[in-house]
Amino acid sequence: TATTNAHLVIRPNQLLPGNSYTFNLRAEDSNGEANVVTKVIVNQAPFSTSVIPFYVTPTSGRVLETKFEFRCVGWTDDPEDLPLIYEFRAQVPGKKIQIISFGVPRDSAVAFLPAGNASDNGMPDQVDATALVFDSLGASVSRTTNLTVRSAELGSEEEQMEYLQNQSAALLKEALDKGDKQAAMQAVTAALGVLDGSPISTRRRLLGMHESEQNNTGRQQFRAEMLSNVRTAAGGTGGDPGALAQQAFAASSLTTSAEEMNAESADGALAFLEEMAENTKTSAAG
Repeated sequence: TATTNAHLVIRPNQLLPGNSYTFNLRAEDSNGEANVVTKVIVNQAPFSTSVIPFYVTPTSGRVLETKFEFRCVGWTDDPEDLPLIYEFRAQVPGKKIQIISFGVPRDSAVAFLPAGNASDNGMPDQVDATALVFDSLGASVSRTTNLTVRSAELGSEEEQMEYLQNQSAALLKEALDKGDKQAAMQAVTAALGVLDGSPISTRRRLLGMHESEQNNTGRQQFRAEMLSNVRTAAGGTGGDPGALAQQAFAASSLTTSAEEMNAESADGALAFLEEMAENTKTSAAG
């Protein structure tokens, strides 16, 4: 910054977190000069006192059968930077990030996860689980661990659809009855992970085979019902950025297959996107 400039500009990441810096300002004109000193303490991200700051149990399971518990341990910060806020995420290698829990003071969350993919090192059925910890000033730190999430063992197409409908309906009802909108979103995305990544669907796509009219109609109706449930779960979350990210993930999963969308789900998806757009404006204005 030039000495003739009344403002001092420092590039990002030049000041070390946790350190204190003393700035001395001297100004002068034809009438004389003045001097002032100020001290600045650079905020540091939260830290953990535990040897295992983040873990998930169990470390392996199946889609829509296994509940995974995400837990942060021993996290703290300077008293003036409290309270801490936690966010939990999951990502299947090669796919979009799924928001599990966002903007909450709780250091744990329970979720159903989508089926994994092979990782870069060749391990099958892998899902990356991540925790982000924020202080009241927005400084954050993340920790990641790996999980194994296998697809459900399903037989025929009819058995697959019956399993999805029964499991997802029960999980959604439980979450919505409790008013847990995040859990409802998790149930939707986990169910769609089964639908999109099932061995039957993958095998048929690879072989160029077509599903029967009855089964595809069932899948269309299932997506339409899931979309309706997503809109119900999204109600009242407004422009919360974490909620919008979770909703966007669910909307993307629901509309990934044009062949499995009917007029009802297409209209519902457009209406949902309009609602999200309005909420995004609210978030930006806030």
